[in-house]
Amino acid sequence: MMKPYCRNDARANRDKAIFNYRLCRARRVTENSFALLSQVFRIFYTPISIRPEVVDDLILTACCLHNLLRDAYLEKNGIPYYKYDPKIPPPTENMIPFSRVGGFGSLAAFDIRNSLKSFFLSPVGQVSWQENRIDRIE
Repeated sequence: MMKPYCRNDARANRDKAIFNYRLCRARRVTENSFALLSQVFRIFYTPISIRPEVVDDLILTACCLHNLLRDAYLEKNGIPYYKYDPKIPPPTENMIPFSRVGGFGSLAAFDIRNSLKSFFLSPVGQVSWQENRIDRIE
């Protein structure tokens, strides 16, 4: 999992703040999407003891099935409706916690993070609203 730049670095460097914002936004969107997928396909609530390559295929298959069955979930105004109640938390007793690993990331991981930061600031990778969001946060 990619780590954001530390808060002090992000406050002092606008480029790092933009990277942190984009990373956190991507993580939030991914978590929300996976939560919706888990509501439909309950297999994602339990530990999956298969090879990681197969898990990737399983997730992609669930996404394809979701897209095929999506019309069945549509309610009025074409807004997707899932039977999701935020008052009822998803079961977590079967979740396996990640253990914290101390120390620093590898040099390759730092290079990837810096490459993504450069991409998010490039004309190809930037989005029109990222500067405004950082201004609101600061």
